[in-house]
Amino acid sequence: MSRFRSVARRWTKTWGALLVLGLLLAGCDALLGTKQDPTTEEIFRVGRTEPGLLREVEYVPLFPFYTLGGDGAPLEAPKDVYVGFDTFIYVVDARGLHVLDQAGRPATFIPIPGGATSVIQDRRLHVYVTARRDTTIGGRTWNLPVVLHYAGISTGNPRLVDIIWHPFDDRSRR
Repeated sequence: MSRFRSVARRWTKTWGALLVLGLLLAGCDALLGTKQDPTTEEIFRVGRTEPGLLREVEYVPLFPFYTLGGDGAPLEAPKDVYVGFDTFIYVVDARGLHVLDQAGRPATFIPIPGGATSVIQDRRLHVYVTARRDTTIGGRTWNLPVVLHYAGISTGNPRLVDIIWHPFDDRSRR
């Protein structure tokens, strides 16, 4: 009787494994797609069409050239470009931070004396700009790197929230 049970267990395991394998292979089309779906057929149908017979013409600029900054004046030596989570395009140049919409039209301009070097935005839609600023400490003038923290740019109410002066006002070292 025990021999019959061991043979039955082996057959059960074998058939169970084959059943699971069959279900996995049959379900791959739902997960990975199939070669016989309507999207694939459309791709091959359009690929076989002569280029001169297509009537739909669409234009997507691959390299948009933005010549005007956020204040309507030309960009001067742009240093960095960042596309924010709010779909605005942030450009920093020798004059400051330019905010453009997706079409490249000026939206906002924030002048930064001495220019800026880079820009980034976090998920809270706060914008961080790196630049250099002069400050006088102990009768000596220092040109220090700073991080300018702006909020409310995408709402049209930009305000400078914080300035992190390195190395004198770096709160992370306290």
